[in-house]
Amino acid sequence: MVFSPFTLPILTSEIILIISIFIFITVILLLIVLRTQINWVIKLILIVGSSLIYVGTYQGMINFTGWPTEQNLPNKFQIHWTHVKEPDKFTKAEGAIYLWVEELDEFNVPRGIPRAYKLPYTPPLEDAITLVHTNIQQGIEQAAEVRELNEEEIALYNERNRENTLTSGEQESLGYRMFQSISGVYQITFGDLPETELPDKSPF
Repeated sequence: MVFSPFTLPILTSEIILIISIFIFITVILLLIVLRTQINWVIKLILIVGSSLIYVGTYQGMINFTGWPTEQNLPNKFQIHWTHVKEPDKFTKAEGAIYLWVEELDEFNVPRGIPRAYKLPYTPPLEDAITLVHTNIQQGIEQAAEVRELNEEEIALYNERNRENTLTSGEQESLGYRMFQSISGVYQITFGDLPETELPDKSPF
C-alpha cells in the first residue's frame, strides 16, 4: 500500500539522453575534483553533493513532465478520467491507479489545470474507482475530497480492523478509501461533483 516517490518511469530516448548528459557532466566534475590538490574532506563533500544534486534534479524534472506525479492530491478536486493497472503476477510488477484531476476551490469551481496523479493499487480502491469511472462514462461528473488521518485515527482503525469490529459502513468509508503515501495516510471520499457555491454578495 506504500508507494515511493522514486519510482522510475519508462525510459524513453529523451530521458536516456538527459541521463547521459547528467552522467557526463558528473564524471567530468569528479575527474576535476580528484585531480585537484584540495583537502580530501572537501573532495568527499563535492562528490556526494554532486550525486545528490543529480538525483534531486532528475526527480524534480519528472514532476514537470507528462508522467503522473506521486505528490499529494489536492484536498478537493474533480475527476476527469481514471485508469486502473492491476498487479502482474508473472512479472511481479506492482499495480497502480491513475487519476486525471483538477483542483476545486472553496466554491467548487475548478482552478489551475488538470494533472495526472498515481496512487498505490489496492483491490478496495479499485472497486471505488471503477464506480467513479462508470459514473463519468454515464455523464455524471465526479469529485473527491482527501483528508490526512492523524496517528490516533490510524491506530484506532488498525486496532478495530485486527479485532474485526468494523461495521460494513466503516469498512466502506475507511478501508475501501484509504491509501498511504510517503508523507502520511489519507482518506479519500468520492461522490458526485457538488454544485458551484456562489460567494456572498457584497452589501456595497
